[in-house]
Amino acid sequence: MEIILNTITKRNKMYKKKNVSFRKDNHVISNDKDIASGFNDYFVNIGKKLAENIPECKNAYCMDYLDGQNTNTMFLS
Repeated sequence: MEIILNTITKRNKMYKKKNVSFRKDNHVISNDKDIASGFNDYFVNIGKKLAENIPECKNAYCMDYLDGQNTNTMFLS
């Protein structure tokens, strides 16, 4: 597959795959499948983790920062 892609993209040189690894929970991960799983786990959970750190607005004062409804919207399907 790599040779076909190199031909299509007009790359005549063969590139060696670089050794890629990263550290998760003090463990070095270098297996391609584990790396993909680690990135998936990070991106699936980062929104929830960040949202947990946002303080909840318990009074009307927070609402003072909201401008109201935005009537200039766009929808694409």
